[in-house]
Amino acid sequence: MVLPMALNPNFAFWEPEIGDMTTASHAEVYFTISSVLHRARHSKDAKFSLFEQPGFGHVLSPANFDRFNDPVIQAAILHGARGTELHFDNLEQQSQHMASVIETALRSLSDEDRAERGLRSGR
Repeated sequence: MVLPMALNPNFAFWEPEIGDMTTASHAEVYFTISSVLHRARHSKDAKFSLFEQPGFGHVLSPANFDRFNDPVIQAAILHGARGTELHFDNLEQQSQHMASVIETALRSLSDEDRAERGLRSGR
């Protein structure tokens, strides 16, 4: 099943001259986000939304999922992230924030969407 594309017309990483962003493919969005993550991993100026977790390297800030709230962008972030970049074990506040992001995403699914994806309703 292919998820519908709902990319915001003001996607931060593309110039408006690109045209109708809603016609972009998932692959184009994934490539863009992967490029941004790569640059953030190798940046010397630390101005990107990654932060250090002592002993584990870089961890993505859950605030990225608030800032980039288009589902296709969030999926690209999750797909492009390395496992350790989502390792919140020793970061209680960030772990709770990420749990909230996931709960909000699941709540936004319609019952039909839940059934198609094999998810049970939360209690």
